[in-house]
Amino acid sequence: MVNYEYFGYLGILCAFIYRFPQIQKIYKTKKADDISKKTYIIHNCSYIFLCIYLVSKPSIDYLLLIYEISGLLQNLMIICMKLYYKNRELGESTDS
Repeated sequence: MVNYEYFGYLGILCAFIYRFPQIQKIYKTKKADDISKKTYIIHNCSYIFLCIYLVSKPSIDYLLLIYEISGLLQNLMIICMKLYYKNRELGESTDS
């Protein structure tokens, strides 16, 4: 018999790593102009609402909760990097 819980763990593993290439690219190029801040904000809202939903259930699905929280944190990191590098770029252009 197949233990389907392993698929949940594999899903969590993929959720942890699938944004890392984007984060690495932003860090390496010091730019995130092509990333839609509005999309990430809406995506984060979905994570927040789903976390609230999961916590409010009598039986918490910790795999889904970990997925939602990790996605939220990674999206917040991307938004912060986008804002940081945009402000840094604006600061450098006004210094010239």
